[in-house]
Amino acid sequence: MTKRIDWLRGCATALVTPFTADGAVDEAALTRLIEYQLAGDVKLLVPCGTTGESATMTEEEDQRVIKRTIELARGRARVIAGTGSNSGRRTSDRYLQRAWSHLLQYLRGHQPATGTRLREHRGG
Repeated sequence: MTKRIDWLRGCATALVTPFTADGAVDEAALTRLIEYQLAGDVKLLVPCGTTGESATMTEEEDQRVIKRTIELARGRARVIAGTGSNSGRRTSDRYLQRAWSHLLQYLRGHQPATGTRLREHRGG
């Protein structure tokens, strides 16, 4: 049976994580970005999702970005926390730690394609 989840309908923004010139998460810019999305009536925010930078962020940075998004979105939008990384084990750990968001985006660790894998994929 298919269950309809109405709050998953509409626009969901995969938020980029802004950084300062020295490589730290720019929390002021992150706040502006989130507020801009909320002002535009976006109802689903996806921090640390598929925009790519979360695979290289520290666990602390990930947690701060997701928690800040949840704080600002509270009552105005839902949050789908990304869990992806380049490590399967780290992805699983993140999955378990993010139960406080509305939904989790579970992404397996990236598996680099070797010459053998590419040949197998192409059937030769």
